[in-house]
Amino acid sequence: MARAEPAAPTDEPRRRPRRNPTGDLDVALREALAEIRADSPGDGGTQRALDLLRVALTRANGAPQAVACAQAAAEHLLYGELPEARTLLTAARGVLASG
Repeated sequence: MARAEPAAPTDEPRRRPRRNPTGDLDVALREALAEIRADSPGDGGTQRALDLLRVALTRANGAPQAVACAQAAAEHLLYGELPEARTLLTAARGVLASG
């Protein structure tokens, strides 16, 4: 059986994966939703969700409707309105998924 030749090194520089701002926002939205539990509002998840959203919103480019929903969700989190925040986070993810 013949051995495979090792790949020859190339002169091309390695390409860094491009950051996907809407993909990062989607991950933050998903993680924020996971942090918010309607049955335990005082467990610190609300603050972690707010922190996730703040970071993601500072990096977000494009998807203005999703960003607006996420900003509104963050405001609802500040006032402890978890069902409203969850609804807006879910809507933001839907906007991102629809492209």
